[in-house]
Amino acid sequence: MKISASRHPSHASVAILHLDGQLDSSNYREFVSWARGLFAGGARDLLIDLRKLDFMSSSGLVALHSVARLFGGLDEAPEIYRSIDPAVDRGIPNHVKLLGPQMGVAHVLEVAGLQKFFQVFDDLESALKSFPS
Repeated sequence: MKISASRHPSHASVAILHLDGQLDSSNYREFVSWARGLFAGGARDLLIDLRKLDFMSSSGLVALHSVARLFGGLDEAPEIYRSIDPAVDRGIPNHVKLLGPQMGVAHVLEVAGLQKFFQVFDDLESALKSFPS
């Protein structure tokens, strides 16, 4: 999987993490590490660009939740599966959002119940505008 990060000129406060390929047990730690680096660098809002991600395993789902917990100000431990607790995790979707998952990835998110947890956008501008200024 290829990972890169960027900022959009009109929304510099939002970090965008671009994933290309497959997010699975062989690379989910790298994804979490990139997110930790962005958070350590001061980013508090994250858009995860899934437009070029063509596969996500259960390890990817755990990593997504761990990254969301990190940006939501909660303890994140990617090696540990945590169920989503609406009482604890309710503020997370304000800080981490998803962009353009392909059909297969969208299906995995839906089956796992994460499409109800994360806000999912089809276009970049709408996603960026959804973050607080």
